Amino acid sequence: MSSVSWAASGITYHGRIVKPDNQPLESATTRFRIQIKAPDAGNCVLCEEEQTRNMLGSNGVFSITIGDSTDTTISYTR
Repeated sequence: MSSVSWAASGITYHGRIVKPDNQPLESATTRFRIQIKAPDAGNCVLCEEEQTRNMLGSNGVFSITIGDSTDTTISYTR
């Protein structure tokens, strides 16, 4: 008997962005910067990732996968 296991390549985060006038953000180029920080008082950035999404026609709704390395720039700090 064989079995197959599969795990996602990252953590998926869903959200909606609205502007100060409460209208949804819709832009051809929207850049997301995700930071993972140490829990101590120093607030040290352990990992930073940037992703660009086309938000046109999205009504402000987005979904990004953190750590999937698709269309991302990732940097790690020691």
